[in-house]
Amino acid sequence: MSFDYHERQYQQCYDTTRRLLEFVDDTVGGVGEQQILDMACGAGANVHHMLQRWPHCKVTGLDLDASLLDYARGRVSPEASGRCEYNQANLFDLPTLYDAGTFNLTTLMQTLLFFGPDEYAEVLRALMKVTREWVFLSSLFTDKRMDVTAQIRDYIRFGDDTKETIPYNTHCMDRFQRIALQLGAKEVIFRDFEISIDLTGPAEGGIGTYTRKLEDGNRLQFSGAVFMPWKLAALRLQ
Repeated sequence: MSFDYHERQYQQCYDTTRRLLEFVDDTVGGVGEQQILDMACGAGANVHHMLQRWPHCKVTGLDLDASLLDYARGRVSPEASGRCEYNQANLFDLPTLYDAGTFNLTTLMQTLLFFGPDEYAEVLRALMKVTREWVFLSSLFTDKRMDVTAQIRDYIRFGDDTKETIPYNTHCMDRFQRIALQLGAKEVIFRDFEISIDLTGPAEGGIGTYTRKLEDGNRLQFSGAVFMPWKLAALRLQ
């Protein structure tokens, strides 16, 4: 497995991470000695930048992929080793792994799009169970009164005879908010994600983010044939 993509994320704080950290600071009003959970942490780049930006926090990174977790553990600096740990875990096992309210703040980045409109309530329930104050996430959202479910069959990545599909779900903001409030959130805050760079996407086509720049300077994001309306969301629990 090549870790070039993940290494670049360590070397340069990508817009996806930078916008998240800014959103947290703007919303929470400063992160001190909080216990933070980064669910679906991948190779740990988000955790790395959290530890740098918030020098007194402690971060737990969880993921299913053992190879990504091994890479993340190898990238923890000596000065941050006492404030960081990585463990292999399924998102839905969170309530059995941790006591209620273990973490002050939980993040889930670019993951909710893989869950359909009848599935993501259980994701939110699991995250909220182990979190005291805030849940932050990024996903595909629309202000239209609809959910959009897409199943991508990528012949470039998986071959011409593949039957494998990847879900790209765009969630209705109004419905998402109602579900979060029904589950116990006190408030839901959305923020548009604005990317600041041009992306070309994979040369051979298939899944991979690319941008189209508008006359006003804003950029739209796509992956293959799918429009990607990324937004950040914050769930206030207290």
